[in-house]
Amino acid sequence: MRNILPRHAATIFTAVLLVFFAASPTTIRAQESPSLVLKVGAVSARQTFSYHNFSLTELPVNDRWGLAAGAELRLMRVLGADIQAELLYVQKGTTFFDVMETTPAFPEGTGRMLSIDVRTDYLTISGSAKINVLSGPISPFLRFGPRLDLLLRNPYEFSLRTADIGMTAGIGAEVSIGPLPVLVLEGRINPDLTSAYEGEFLTIDNRSFELLLGLGF
Repeated sequence: MRNILPRHAATIFTAVLLVFFAASPTTIRAQESPSLVLKVGAVSARQTFSYHNFSLTELPVNDRWGLAAGAELRLMRVLGADIQAELLYVQKGTTFFDVMETTPAFPEGTGRMLSIDVRTDYLTISGSAKINVLSGPISPFLRFGPRLDLLLRNPYEFSLRTADIGMTAGIGAEVSIGPLPVLVLEGRINPDLTSAYEGEFLTIDNRSFELLLGLGF
């Protein structure tokens, strides 16, 4: 079964935010985030292949799960929002499915269908405004800001764009338990504003959804 979470992530996030604000119209309060958060998590990513100037069936692709790890630093506080800088190593890419296996003996295909996993690595640098809600032991937050993805690993024979520009939007919660480090849980979508590859006949776009767990200090 194909993973549909990234495809509907924006709808899910919007619905959650609308329900939250409808239930708590006057409860937004200022609460500072941890100064430093170390993060690790999972990334569900997909690359879409769009052909133009000629007729060709789009390649069948599915979501690929990868790793994300890095750190976030709180820089300053402006109008009740924490301005954050973040550095993440992120594994993106895609999975091709229903690909016919070929061999030297059977160049036309063996009849066996394969799935091919393709991994593309990025170093993500982002800045965001983070607003904590319902200050207390459990503090939900919203996040939104720009993102720069620097290409680290290209599995293709052609050149991908070395730097992609995008946005990050997320929702999460900080859990404070006494003197222990703050536990940070977050889910977010990362729409791209540029294409990973744009040629005369083909355009490749990245999309991803991240689930992150962090410790704040």
